Amino acid sequence: MRGEIMGLDVLLIAVLALILIGGGTYFLGIVPRRWRIPLDQARPLLHSGDRADLEQADRLIAQALTAGPRGRVLDDARFAQAYVRARLGDTDPDQYAAAAAGLADLVAASGYDEATAFLDLWLRSRLGQHSRVCDLFDQEQALLAGSGDARLIASISFLKQAVASWRRREPQGALHYFRRVRELGTLTDEIPEHVDDLELVEGIQALFDDRPADARRCFASARSHAVQGNKPAARATLGLIVCDWREGERGGADAGVGAVLAELERTAEPGPDERRLWLNAALFHVATLLHEWQRPELAGVPPGRDDLARLDERTGRVLSAEPDHGEALLIAGLCRYYLSVRHPDLREPGVAMLERGLGTATPILHPEVRRMVRFERALGDRATGRERYADLVDEALRDGTVDPDRRRQLTAIRDDWQLRYAPPEQVEVGPAETEHPSVRDIREGNDLMRARLRGIAGPLLRDDPDRAGVDELRAGIDRMEDANTRFNDGVEAVLDARQRLIVQTGEFLLQEEN
Repeated sequence: MRGEIMGLDVLLIAVLALILIGGGTYFLGIVPRRWRIPLDQARPLLHSGDRADLEQADRLIAQALTAGPRGRVLDDARFAQAYVRARLGDTDPDQYAAAAAGLADLVAASGYDEATAFLDLWLRSRLGQHSRVCDLFDQEQALLAGSGDARLIASISFLKQAVASWRRREPQGALHYFRRVRELGTLTDEIPEHVDDLELVEGIQALFDDRPADARRCFASARSHAVQGNKPAARATLGLIVCDWREGERGGADAGVGAVLAELERTAEPGPDERRLWLNAALFHVATLLHEWQRPELAGVPPGRDDLARLDERTGRVLSAEPDHGEALLIAGLCRYYLSVRHPDLREPGVAMLERGLGTATPILHPEVRRMVRFERALGDRATGRERYADLVDEALRDGTVDPDRRRQLTAIRDDWQLRYAPPEQVEVGPAETEHPSVRDIREGNDLMRARLRGIAGPLLRDDPDRAGVDELRAGIDRMEDANTRFNDGVEAVLDARQRLIVQTGEFLLQEEN
């Protein structure tokens, strides 16, 4: 019995051995032959330039993949198939997408190496997926940066992305991609000459659009890149100063603009853009000085001649570059006009500067200045006032309604005037024909007299406000204004009473008839 059992065990062991040997032969010999043979057949066709060979290689590799290779063999087969289909894409563009899809499966299973990263970069470029190319190159720089071909592909995509960003009016994005091209050192000749100005353009536009945070970000970035590249940073610095100025942070503006001007003046051969920037910065420097005059510690202290000298120095720099710069002339003229209250000799030069400035500055911005200049020219000077007064005396002596006592006073003044200045026209001062004026004549005469007295006494009151008798003269003008007001009010009351009386009389008469 025991012998029979042992014989059965031996039989089972023999059967299992045969099964193992057969299975091993199948899995280690027969199955690998199903994918190894087509792969071996496809391998010499991979580098052929003939389309038929490449199509045959694609079919053989697909046959091998259906046989279920594992591990490294599977990865090699997938890569070979993506490579073959990429080459077939030269004549059949749909093959690019098929190659990218197969390569994506390989990358998902095993990740990137130098070969798969480069092939994926090349395929995405062929498919026009330039955003993906840029992202892939940035993510896998360790694998791709050493390849000149990879840098060339990435540079092409960076340039295309830069152009697309610029067309979408995204200067920051365009600048980022142009700088990536510059960093790679490939196709740098395709970068626009003034690409670094893109951030400045965006910053300026942000200021006009009232986006101060975006403007500050652009100018700060532009300045940082300029400093890093050892390039002039004056434009970006001035942009940051303007941002501070608009936000009310003006304490360091004067010194900051001065530093910008100094940097610009160190430019060896400034071009038109640099000269225009210098001119605008110089005008801004004038404005910062005016702000300095408004510091709290100077409250109540009017600018003096020393301050005016500093202003002249700054406006002079602007005018030396552009003699008819309207804004600089207007600022200098207005400051002189303002200071002429204490320094009368500044008035006429100030008005002359204003007239020059109005001829070249933007007209729509300065209507008040135009009215002021017209008033000053109409007011004239003291000589003009004396001439006007001589005419007024002559007319008064011709008026037969003038009181005799007033006539004697006017005659005395006329005689004294004749000794001091050019004699007025000789006028007969004897009895004149009396013409009683109407109410309308009196009204119009009062209005005209006020205007003429302002023209006569105005230059003196303006240029010599501390002269003896000025207060009395002002009081006399005020009395005339008051009398004229009461006269007009009285006339209106009389006319109203007269009209009311006419109406009442008519009502009374109509009542009597009834």
